[in-house]
Amino acid sequence: MVLMIIGFLLVVTTWTLNLVLRELKDNKAQWDYLKAFAWAEGALELALLDIKKNWYWYYKKVVFGDLESKILRDNPNDKKEILISYDLNSKTKTYSGTLEPFKQAVIPLFYIDDLGEHKIDNLKLQIINSFPDSSLMAYNIVSLNWDWLWWKGEINGDILLKWRDFRWNYLEKNLYDFLQTYDYNYLIVINLNENNNLEFNLSSTQDFTKPVSDIISSAQIMNYKQNLKTALDNTEFLWILKYSLYSQ
Repeated sequence: MVLMIIGFLLVVTTWTLNLVLRELKDNKAQWDYLKAFAWAEGALELALLDIKKNWYWYYKKVVFGDLESKILRDNPNDKKEILISYDLNSKTKTYSGTLEPFKQAVIPLFYIDDLGEHKIDNLKLQIINSFPDSSLMAYNIVSLNWDWLWWKGEINGDILLKWRDFRWNYLEKNLYDFLQTYDYNYLIVINLNENNNLEFNLSSTQDFTKPVSDIISSAQIMNYKQNLKTALDNTEFLWILKYSLYSQ
């Protein structure tokens, strides 16, 4: 009887201990999972800080190692490796958008990284829905020097465009020369149709800034990883350019 009781107690004790150890392991895993989420939010804040310093057309992809993480680690005795990273996914070679009647879209024709400005020298702008008249799409290209050019319809190749310089002189200039001459060029696409939405596609052989950028922030602790995707509407920062002049 004593041996049976001792055996029963051993079984119960072993089962209870195993249950406690599994609970501790699950709780620790859940803690690492939550910490990874918090670190991913920290990576997002670092990305937003870079955007604040360099404006939203800034492109950067960064992976922080354990050295930088130790500076922010809440427990210096914690030996776990913490890896955080973020990707300012702000550039693209193609973009498709939809405009409501008499609305505009502002698209920077460049991007910036640690090496400086990277501007495009060619672009293709096409309507992708069944519009009866391509002239219902108009656009301006405004430079940092406040020179601008304007036109109606689609862009396909290097075309002659109406151009106004800072002395208010009006002349024609081809698209390639304009994009190469001036820095920080912005494209403003305008829907002149009062009834229908405008669906358009913009493409180039070089990268430009997306109107809506993605910030991919990540953090990993042991085998637990969290990824956050945040959309940043860049056009909110360029609302004043929507009032640029347009003339037929």
